[in-house]
Amino acid sequence: MIQLSQHDVPVSRQELARLEGLTEPYIYKIFHQLKAAGFVDARQGRSGGYFLARPPQSISVADIYQALEGPLHLIPCEPQKCQRKSDCSTTDFWSSVSAALHNAMAARTIADLAADTQKLREPRPQSTNRN
Repeated sequence: MIQLSQHDVPVSRQELARLEGLTEPYIYKIFHQLKAAGFVDARQGRSGGYFLARPPQSISVADIYQALEGPLHLIPCEPQKCQRKSDCSTTDFWSSVSAALHNAMAARTIADLAADTQKLREPRPQSTNRN
C-alpha cells in the first residue's frame, strides 16, 4: 500500500513483488482482499496494475489489518459471548491491550507511513564531530 501511494501510475504485480521481495501469488492474494475491501483497484493491460482506490490519508493501518485479518482480538475468546467472563482474570486486560493496539493502528494512515518511508530515504547530514 505504501508502494502504491508513492506511484502516480498503476504498479504491476511483478513490480510490487520485486520491490517488496514477495512472490507474485502472495501479492495477488493480498491485493485480492484489499480490492474486495475497496482500498485498491486494478487496471488490466500493458500499462495496468494496482493503484489506491482512495486517498492514502483516508486509509488507516487498522483498516488494512481488518481487511486482511479480520477484527483485532488478542484473545481467542469473544468477551461478549464468554461463559467464564465473570471469573476470568485476563479478559479485561487483553481487551484493553487490543483496544490500545487498535487505536494506535487507527491513528496512522498510509500517507503517514509513506512520509516516514520518505524520511528514511533522505540523505542524513554527515557528522562534523571528529574525536
